[in-house]
Amino acid sequence: MTTKYMTSKTSQIIIVVILIVLAFVGYRLYFVPTDTGSSTLAAEKNTQLSAQGNELYLSLKKLSAVSLDSSIFANPIFLSLVDYTVTIQDQAVGRPNPFAPIGSDGSFNSSISSTTVNNVSQPRVR
Repeated sequence: MTTKYMTSKTSQIIIVVILIVLAFVGYRLYFVPTDTGSSTLAAEKNTQLSAQGNELYLSLKKLSAVSLDSSIFANPIFLSLVDYTVTIQDQAVGRPNPFAPIGSDGSFNSSISSTTVNNVSQPRVR
């Protein structure tokens, strides 16, 4: 009786392995794109990438040649500049339902927002 059990168990394992192989082959056939004509497309793509890479390299080379003079930060005129940052007071923002007609909900959302805005007026030089 053990040989009958072993042969049925062995046949079940073989069937499972065959099903796994068939599933893999089916997946490769239907879901993995084929390689038809991709050699010319790949060559064109590589040419475009190399042209873009050369352009990027030239831009990087130009940027690395730029030198900044940091003495401007020690200049008395720069040091005399005044920051005119204005802090906006906290305010209630929004409504519970922004699509409801105005006045129908009767309350405002209690979330508070604090932001900082820079004044764009001309700085005074002292």
